[in-house]
Amino acid sequence: MKNKFLLLLFLLSFSPFYSNAQNVETTVQIIKTSKERIAELNAEAAKIGEDIELKKQDLNQKISQASELAILTKEAKKTDDVLKIEEAKQNQKKVDDEVKVLKNELKTVEKSQKEILKEANKISKAKNSIEKYQKNVTQSKVKLAKVENNLKKATTQFEKDMLNRKLSTENQIKAKAKILKLETEVKDLKIKLQQNELDLQKAKLDI
Repeated sequence: MKNKFLLLLFLLSFSPFYSNAQNVETTVQIIKTSKERIAELNAEAAKIGEDIELKKQDLNQKISQASELAILTKEAKKTDDVLKIEEAKQNQKKVDDEVKVLKNELKTVEKSQKEILKEANKISKAKNSIEKYQKNVTQSKVKLAKVENNLKKATTQFEKDMLNRKLSTENQIKAKAKILKLETEVKDLKIKLQQNELDLQKAKLDI
């Protein structure tokens, strides 16, 4: 877990060197690959499901056959015919063994299908998280750009008005308070954006 977190920090430390377009493109590719992998796993699970149904049919037939042979063995024992009894026992044992084999095979394929569906579900959850955090990152960037633009405008206007001495003391205080508020909002949004990017990278590592 610690190594995974350190790797995550390493990846984030290089983020300024990559454009937003490259990051988005990488995310889109991961989502596309994930969808393809989920489809493959579901198809594989469906194919195994068909095999399971066939094995269940075979098992039911063998169980039915074993029940019939058990009755025949019971009837043979009433005859006191040693050869007939031995033959009936062997036939019953053969089918009973086949039932055991089919049960084990069925258990194995059901377990295999369960593991495949589990993997598909895991990838699906990771993909959904990536889509969610990518959306959060995009929204945070848009909001941050908007607030930064408002801050730039407010600062430029304040400097211009101060240069032209257009502001009263009261208005100066109001203008400075507005700028301070926008600066605080920018800092908060940058922290939020960083957290969203961290969440996105973590989700990518889970895929």
